[in-house]
Amino acid sequence: MKGHHGVPGANPEGKVLDVVCGMWIDPQTAPAHYEYKGRVYYFCAPGCMHLFREDPETYLAKVAKDVRDASDTNAPSHEPGHGHGHKHGHGHGHGSHGGCCGHA
Repeated sequence: MKGHHGVPGANPEGKVLDVVCGMWIDPQTAPAHYEYKGRVYYFCAPGCMHLFREDPETYLAKVAKDVRDASDTNAPSHEPGHGHGHKHGHGHGHGSHGGCCGHA
């Protein structure tokens, strides 16, 4: 069975994580998705999906590191009012999305 990608314990209201830009999105309305190694990943925009398709292991490794870092420090999964499901300082904060989705 194919599953939805998400970070365990940090899934707000049934949303899934766009592993490229870190936004939480609704899989029912996501504008793009891609299956990789039997899992379906959802994206906020086609640009994020294309970046993931070019190098999926890099993005998955970043998500795994973020999960480890959060569990090590018991840090919240996102900043209130920030609108993204990531913390700054791990390589893709504001302005470094590369124009993938316009959420810089």
